[in-house]
Amino acid sequence: MSTASLKAHFTYADYAKLDKDTRFEVMNGQVYIMSANPMPRHQEVAGQLKNTFSERLRGKDFKLFSSPADVCLGGEFASPETIEEWVQPDLAIVCGNARSSGGNLMGTPDFIAEVICPATVKKDCIDKFYRYERAGVREYWLVDPFNEMIEVYVLKNGKYERNGVYFKADRIPVTILHGTAIDGKEIFRLPGFE
Repeated sequence: MSTASLKAHFTYADYAKLDKDTRFEVMNGQVYIMSANPMPRHQEVAGQLKNTFSERLRGKDFKLFSSPADVCLGGEFASPETIEEWVQPDLAIVCGNARSSGGNLMGTPDFIAEVICPATVKKDCIDKFYRYERAGVREYWLVDPFNEMIEVYVLKNGKYERNGVYFKADRIPVTILHGTAIDGKEIFRLPGFE
């Protein structure tokens, strides 16, 4: 993963005009170039996360976004010309109505999960952690596909508190889904071995 700084005023509207194969995130004026080919285990776990949450959300008033959908952190009513920060989390969930444009979320989600890998661990565990906290994301999961572990953070009084560290054999509470828990086995199962 490489990074660069933006030298000129660059907005989400500018980004939308670029070649669709060009993918990057921008936080705090820093550009993070997205990997074209995530590791296979990353893709498997991200897919399992999406499938598991899709099942749990069926018939409920939630909207799910998954990479490569952009999440624009400039505010729900900001225009693309004024948005200067956006990310592509592996999974984002919004409770209730969400303003979206072209399959992308405009505003702060209630839940984000990032599947970490060696190339993104600093960005996901530090840069995004503090940016999501500042944006008001209510629940943040750091999913480690190699150690089959999930760190869950819940926003309390504007700061993240670690709600727990969970493994494949555990049931993981989903705070935004009041009383719902997900088996770690659902997220970390290997395709073809159910």
